[in-house]
Amino acid sequence: MDCTNISLVGDLGPESIKFVEAENSPNGNPLLIIGNEVSGTVTVYQVTEK
Repeated sequence: MDCTNISLVGDLGPESIKFVEAENSPNGNPLLIIGNEVSGTVTVYQVTEK
């Protein structure tokens, strides 16, 4: 299997999810942190109200 271009695909295979409450967040906003097994990446989303 040729995986030379896997970095172009983005985040693949979310495996673990962690919610960080605003009072424990470094920027004072709630965060959702996702570890991606296949791509080997970590994604951090800031949670905001609409």
